[in-house]
Parts: sequence; C-alpha cells; structure tokens
Amino acid sequence: MSGRPVAPAPDQIAAAWSTAAKLLEAARPAEAEAQLRRSLGRLGDDPELLHLLGVVLLRQARPAEAYVELAKAAARLPPRTEVLMNLGNALLDLDRPAEALKPLSEAARLSPGVWQAAYFLGLSAERVGDHARAADAFKRVIRLDAGIADAHLRLMTALRLGERFVEAAGAARAALARRPEDLPIRHDLAMLLALSGDPKAALLEVDDVLHRSPDFPEALNTRGNVLGDLKRPDEATASYRKALSAAPGFADAHYNLANLDRGVEAYAAACRRYRAALALAPEHFNARNNLAAALMAWGRVDDAIAAYDACLIQVPGWPEAAFNRGMAFLLKGEMARGLEGYEQRWQVKSFPGVRRNLPQPVWDGTPFEGRRLFLHAEQGAGDTIQFARYVPLICDRGGEVLLEGPASLVRLLSTLEGGARVIRPGEEIPPFDLQLPLGSAMRAFGTELATIPAKIPYLSADLADRARWRERLAGSGLKVGITWQGNPDQGSEPHRSIPLRLLRPVLEVEGCQFFALQKEFGREQMASLPPGLLHDVGPALSDFAETAAAIGELDLVITTCTSIAHLAGALGKPTWVLLRSVPDWRWLLGREDSPWYPSIRLFRQPSPGDWPSVVVHLEQALRRVSGA
Repeated sequence: MSGRPVAPAPDQIAAAWSTAAKLLEAARPAEAEAQLRRSLGRLGDDPELLHLLGVVLLRQARPAEAYVELAKAAARLPPRTEVLMNLGNALLDLDRPAEALKPLSEAARLSPGVWQAAYFLGLSAERVGDHARAADAFKRVIRLDAGIADAHLRLMTALRLGERFVEAAGAARAALARRPEDLPIRHDLAMLLALSGDPKAALLEVDDVLHRSPDFPEALNTRGNVLGDLKRPDEATASYRKALSAAPGFADAHYNLANLDRGVEAYAAACRRYRAALALAPEHFNARNNLAAALMAWGRVDDAIAAYDACLIQVPGWPEAAFNRGMAFLLKGEMARGLEGYEQRWQVKSFPGVRRNLPQPVWDGTPFEGRRLFLHAEQGAGDTIQFARYVPLICDRGGEVLLEGPASLVRLLSTLEGGARVIRPGEEIPPFDLQLPLGSAMRAFGTELATIPAKIPYLSADLADRARWRERLAGSGLKVGITWQGNPDQGSEPHRSIPLRLLRPVLEVEGCQFFALQKEFGREQMASLPPGLLHDVGPALSDFAETAAAIGELDLVITTCTSIAHLAGALGKPTWVLLRSVPDWRWLLGREDSPWYPSIRLFRQPSPGDWPSVVVHLEQALRRVSGA
C-alpha cells in the first residue's frame, strides 16, 4: 500500500547539516559536498541543506553551481543576511556585480551592524562603477570596525575614482596610520595630494617614499608629475628619466615626458614618446589620445584624424576623441563632418562651455512661426560674437527669438538686426517652445565654407560713444589698436599669445599711433616699454559696446586670437590676426583670409613657436600701409 511521503524529522535535517558543517570546518569541502548530496537525495531539497551546499561549492571555487543551489535556498527561506550575502558573493564570483547589488543591499539593510554585509555591498558597487555607493558602503565598514585596513584602501580608491580627492587623501592617511611602513600607500597619498591641488604636500610625501626606496619607479614618475604642477619642468624631466632608468618598460614615464615635450611645442619628440608608451602598453588610451593631439598641433591633421579614429576603435563613442576629431575636420574646412563631432562638446569634461539642461526640444533649423525660441550663449565672448551672425537669420525663420548673452555683451548684441530680445544672465526668461545653444546654429543651418553668413558688419557701435572716442583718439597718423594676450585659463593660451616685447619693432613703425586694447590679462607687460610708445585705453573699455566704439575710431586692429579679433571682424574693421602655426579651427589652414570675417588678414607662424618671423612680416606690412 502506498501513501504520502514522510517528511524528514527536524533532527534528521539538523544532524545532516551538522555533519557537513564539521567537514567544511575541517577543510574537507569535497567530503562535505558528498555528504550533503547524499542527505539531499535521502531527505529532500531542504533549503538549509541547499544553502550549506552552496557555501561548500563556493569554497571549492565553483560559483556557477553554488549560485544555482543558493538561489533555490533564498527563494524558500525568509530573508536572512548570511544567505543573501552568499548569493551575492556567488554572483560577484560569476562577474555579475549588477545582479549582486540586490541581495547584498538587502543583506546590509537587514544587518546594519554587520560589517561584512556592507563590505560585500561595497565590492559590488565598486565593480559596477558606482563609486559614490561604494564609498558609502566602505565608510559604514570603517564605522563598524575601523581596524579593517583593506576597507580604508577600498574607500580611498572609490573616492579617487569619484574624483573626491581631498576625502581620498584622508582615507589614505587612515590606512597609512595602520600600515605606516607601507610605501605603496604613502605613494598613493602623494598622488592624491597632487590631485587635490596641494603639490607641495605631495612632494614631501613622495620624497619620503624615495628616501626609503630611491628606485621606486612609480614614485619617481609621480614626483615628475608633482614637479610639473610646481612649474619645475627640468626637474620633472630628470625624475621621469630616472624612473625609466629604474624601469625601462614604464609606459607612464614615456607618456609624461611626451606631455612635457608637447607643452613646449616639441611635437616630433612628443609623438616619438607617445608611440614608445603605446608600444609598451597598447591599451594606454591617454597616450593614444595625446598622440592625436600632438599630431594635430604639429599640423599633421590627417595623421591626427587617423589617430583619433584609433582612439574610437579602442573606446567606441569616447566623446573627447569624437569632439577632437571633429575639430580636426573643421580645421581642414570639412564642415559637415566637423560639426558632427562639434556636437559632442557637451560630453567633454574639459569643454569650457556652460550647458543648459533644458527640457524644450533643440531647434533643427526649420521655420517656427507662432513659437518662441530661446538662444543661449554657451562659450566665451569671442565665440558668442562669431556665432551672433546667425541671430538675424534665425529671426527670419518666423518666430520670436530670445537671446541670452554675457552681461559684457548685452549692449552690443542689442544692435543685431532681426528683433531678437536680448536677455541678461539671471534675468527671468519668458516661457519658450524651442531652444538652441548658439554654437549649434552652424549645424542647424548646415553651414559649409561657401555658405558661412558673412554679411559684415552685423554688429555696430553707438554713435554717441564713437563721438567720445573720436575726441579721445584724436591725433595724426594711422591709429592702430593692439592686443597680445587672451585668457590664460584657456588651455591653448600660452601658445596663441605673443609676448608684448616681441612686438616692439612693430610699435616703433613711424606714422602710427598705437593704443592698447588689453583690458585684463597681460597688461603688466606694458611696463617694459618706453613711455609714449603704446597708449593704454584698456581701463576705459567697460564692456564690448564701449570697445566697439573705440575700435570704430581706429584705422586698424592688430591682435592675437582673442575676442577682440572677433569683435573687430564683426564690425568690419581692417584687422590683422597673429596666429600660431596650427591655430584654432575657425582660422583654417594655409590661408591669409577668413571666410568668417572678410576684413581680417591672417599672419601665421611658419613653424611652432616662431613669433619672430610673424613680427618681421607684420612690420613690413605695416610700413607699407602707413607709408613709413
């Protein structure tokens, strides 16, 4: 006669569990597994036995099998910390950290006082790149047991990857307090101090490391980085070279030497170094990216594009490489391909523009009668002036246009045709239907070199302001405005500015009066000139409308690549722009004119850093114009 299966007695389950647990404790996991499988076959799939079998399989580095048993156990048992932790660990071992987050988060919630739960949660968050969550988890571990040195190190790493460098340095100090002789941790502290903007403190720490271990290659490399931050390039070079003596295959030292070469426009040497780094470490993405940048600055634009292509093969969709590749195409005059990359600018961390996260759709260039479009200036004054030419064309598309620009440009932008309403930063913006960053107007209009809107002038100065400046600038001879330096915070600024002292032969051309339009940066250089050679009007230039009025009463403007170049060009004033050998994209390559500004003439360096040749050419041209 058959009947119902008899459920195993609890004491049978307990005995089976206890026997297997003792075998596991005695480091006999294979025997424990065999015993558990016999018990499960005899007693049925008890969840406690399934859980223990999962643990035994984990101990034998068989996470796939362990996960199957642990998942069955977790589905049948009430939520319990150790079960959830083991399930999460199996998923971690299977390289499925995103799935591990759920059980490990629940384990940490159930047992907030158990540091292991927080620790494994931190590991899973670390593996999925959630650095903030990882840092919070490891902080909890440390609150529960500050003696766990590994938690301090993992907290340090999570904070570093989250770019919270000051906090990361604090975590490094805490780890070092527990391992004071651990030189790698002290080296990490030095790196973090440098990243947090304290190079002097970083130098003290790294020097301490090198005092104890003089041939520590990574420390020598870090010392070079710190010395570079302290503007001591010769010592930085020596430190990198010493790192290579200690470890000839150290790719980062080659990479950092290349960066120094690129910084002084030694592009051939820089490219050799970047290639040496890549030969040693083909995965070194920064070396590949900077190789492309060096080729670009060297003028080997097609090679740079190929190098950026290689970056995008290595890291598909990488915004910085896509953006810089676009800049290379724009420099070549290939506008369509260039503007595709230019639209990646918002994804580039170092891009200086201000992004407005607006819910309204981006205008696509089609007519928008009956709707309101908000145009917002996103970059510096020069870019705003350059792209302001599109505002009348946008107004012609039929709708109402709001234009927000920098306060220093509001009066000047109000002179644009088309009737756009100009709004100051911080002013309340009326409701609108569409929006467009001003730099994206090029793409909205499908701009090509032949279709650049170049109706000049498109900006104008107030007549009363011009009359005041006419009196102030009265005198005989050719009236020439001069600027020589832009904003030093711009990454390319050291190479696009010319030291004022180099312009002295130009300032001594007879038949000319020279007026310094330099408003902020570089004004201290005027102290080195003889009195009367250059008249300083910079302090009177309260905004760009005032500057436009002054330029309106000049005969010629001579400037480097600054906002003054754009302003003078937009006003239609004869303007000579002094350019580095490979300039900003908008000036293109190998031509003396600009499709953006018909009144501009370009004077280019024949090779990187060769300002003296530019000055000779400039002086000769000015003598011809002035009749000197």
